[in-house]
Amino acid sequence: MLTAQQDDDQLMRLVAAGATPAFRPLVDRHDRAARAYAARRLGQASLADEVVQSTWTEVFRYASRYEGTGRFRAFLFTILRRQCLMAQRARGRREAVALGDHEPAFIEGIEASVADRQAWARVHAVLPRLSAPHRAALELR
Repeated sequence: MLTAQQDDDQLMRLVAAGATPAFRPLVDRHDRAARAYAARRLGQASLADEVVQSTWTEVFRYASRYEGTGRFRAFLFTILRRQCLMAQRARGRREAVALGDHEPAFIEGIEASVADRQAWARVHAVLPRLSAPHRAALELR
């Protein structure tokens, strides 16, 4: 039977032994701090929610590896920090891919070259209407 007074170590031992209801008090005690940490670290509330959910899944999965030294919060935040790092890396890869969707720089160069040609075509079209000294100045360029 679970009591409100059970400490985190006791609860983790129960979870490791298969007592799934023992997990709820751990989440209730530490979820708010975990979400605050993830939100600060990641800068996006929705991503932080996903990471915290993933972290709780990992804590549950690895409950049998918990050594029970009175450091549950350290165990939790080690997993959370790792999950945040993985999310940041994944976000960086997605952003790098998204940048690839934009036009490459050489296309901008081509567009500039076309614009230059069009500008020179306009200049050449008006050259015959200029006086000889003005036309000579432009033709020397």
